[in-house]
Amino acid sequence: PGADLPAAFAAGLEYRRESSQALPDADGMSGDLFHLGPKVATIGHYASWEAFAELNLPLLRDVRFARSLEVTASYRFQDYTTTGTDGSYGLSASWMPVDDIKFRGAYARAVRAPNVSELFSGTNVSNQSIADPCDVSRVATGPAPGNRQANCGRLLGSAAADFVQTPSGKFVVLQGNPNLAAETAHTVTAGIVLAPRWIPGLVLTGDYYANEIEGVITSLSAPQIAENCVDSPSLDNDFCRSITRDVSGNLDVVVAQVFNLARYRTRGWDFGASYRFNLPANLGRVALQANATHLRELVYDPVPLNPALRTRLDRIAPNPTWRSNVNARYERGKVNVDWNVRYLGGVIRNWNDVVGDYSMAEAHPDSGSFIQHDVRVGLRFDGYQVYAGVDNLFDAHAPMTPFTYTHPMYPRIGRNLYAGVRVSF
Repeated sequence: PGADLPAAFAAGLEYRRESSQALPDADGMSGDLFHLGPKVATIGHYASWEAFAELNLPLLRDVRFARSLEVTASYRFQDYTTTGTDGSYGLSASWMPVDDIKFRGAYARAVRAPNVSELFSGTNVSNQSIADPCDVSRVATGPAPGNRQANCGRLLGSAAADFVQTPSGKFVVLQGNPNLAAETAHTVTAGIVLAPRWIPGLVLTGDYYANEIEGVITSLSAPQIAENCVDSPSLDNDFCRSITRDVSGNLDVVVAQVFNLARYRTRGWDFGASYRFNLPANLGRVALQANATHLRELVYDPVPLNPALRTRLDRIAPNPTWRSNVNARYERGKVNVDWNVRYLGGVIRNWNDVVGDYSMAEAHPDSGSFIQHDVRVGLRFDGYQVYAGVDNLFDAHAPMTPFTYTHPMYPRIGRNLYAGVRVSF
């Protein structure tokens, strides 16, 4: 009502074939260099057919309580020669009841098919020392002692009560997994945009997000595979299917391949603000912009069936609870000046720390926040620009803790000066 509201539609069809190979040298492939056998090449390919469609529908425009209302829907069908058929889809909507405010939200499902290396990585054998979780000294330990004792009893029978592993190296086979499925993600966002008419040039945004990825393709070490086999509720799991024991009950071969196993879960808030205005008396124009993220939760489950292995990654570098970036830009004629401030909230070493770890007086000592200032000045002329700046103007250093002072999230060098010329032909 009140306007012409054309729908927008897009669709397409795609075929793709991807191949890859990694070849060891001739000596490695011959087996002469390694007593455990030859190095094996990684060679593989897959192909996919994909079809997609997207539809945008403006439902209302310039009516009571709806300056605008529109929805967008999308779908992508895929058929991989490796993982079969699957689909991604999304649905989003935005509603502007008046000119000053807009509400928006979206839900999406996405998938990622495994790559050639994850599927077809060549077999390589090593010899490792593995602590058998069924050994009498360890059978009553672990995150689920009841599961471990019961499963070791099923594996070893009457010998389980006093089983002592033979202290020798075990064969560990490293290889890809051609039976992998696609990873799956579910994402939700909901937010608001404020642009008050009585303050021209000001825009404020706030968005909540919650994301989860399931079936994350991940690899575990041979000891982790042996432990998760018997710590699971039953022996019917991918870990146990990757293990062979000899006639005496000892671990013989462990196939350390990748699995569709892990899960990530995160949620938090994103905030934004921008304000643009002209200075009086034709003194120039100022643009201010600020963005901040509040990370409420970031959890990694390497083995979702084993909650004892769950790891919190929020507030651990490089994931501070708060981070922000503020930029101020001044322009007048040929001159522009930028001032940028980067803020990182404090982080801790590990959520599992207790008082006394690493001689710490508290369980979760905070590193303290970090602030970096950068400034840049530029001059524009016909056909070229001249610029100069200083990064880390006040020579800020990473917090001096064992878990932050060498972390790449902080600058590796102190104050850094630069200048240059850019010429357009």
